[in-house]
Amino acid sequence: MIHAEPEAPEPEPVSIPEPRVADGPDAHRDAARLLALWRERWAEPYPPYSGWYMPGIRFHTLPWSIQDARQARDRRSARRRYGSIVTTLEALSGSRGTMVLELWRGGVGESDTVLPGLLPWATFTEPSATTPEDIADWTRTFRIRVGRPSLDDLCDLGHREQGRYCLIAEDMSWTVHCYDGGIDISMLDESIERPLAEAHARWLPPDSWVAGHRWMRPSTPGDLRRKAKVARRLEMLNARWQKRRAHEEALGLWDDVDEDLED
Repeated sequence: MIHAEPEAPEPEPVSIPEPRVADGPDAHRDAARLLALWRERWAEPYPPYSGWYMPGIRFHTLPWSIQDARQARDRRSARRRYGSIVTTLEALSGSRGTMVLELWRGGVGESDTVLPGLLPWATFTEPSATTPEDIADWTRTFRIRVGRPSLDDLCDLGHREQGRYCLIAEDMSWTVHCYDGGIDISMLDESIERPLAEAHARWLPPDSWVAGHRWMRPSTPGDLRRKAKVARRLEMLNARWQKRRAHEEALGLWDDVDEDLED
């Protein structure tokens, strides 16, 4: 007689730890006040930026929606767009961007940083964590710097360091996340979204873009041609991959087993 395996018990629900002030002698001296202000402003238990929350507005920082600043002209264009967007946002909101938040660490040593002056600020847990292991893996201490470098330098860092830093308003009413190819803006005052988007409408993603956003511009014939070109290229690459797979399957070389599965 075959006995069915007992079903594994449902995992106990986990509670996301509350954000807490970074401790230690090297923590920012104003960390408690800044965390209290952050929690007063933002309902989310995690800094909102690309990758976790849909931004209020997304702009493209490079011509033709490319991601890599391949030449000096691209870098100048990205700096010009970033500087114009930030200064317009400051004028509309009446709040200057004075703080820089380090969003992730890696690529350099734990104690090293490309941007000096960053100090431990607060510890957050990513809100989608569902297991104790997730909580352990997705809890991190963010570092912050009060006093920003030049906007040109921040833009260069955003592209070179793949969006490592986020500019925050002095009253924490908005954030600007610059990364390789784009700028994501989150803001509390929705009334300034439209004038900001309209002032820089030509840098919004086209409505033919691969992902939908709250603010987009009508696609130009050039946008549609580029989209069709990318689609053809992806179709060709997929056809090549399928042909290679069929050939390897015929030779018995294709292994379709998930390497992550346990024996």
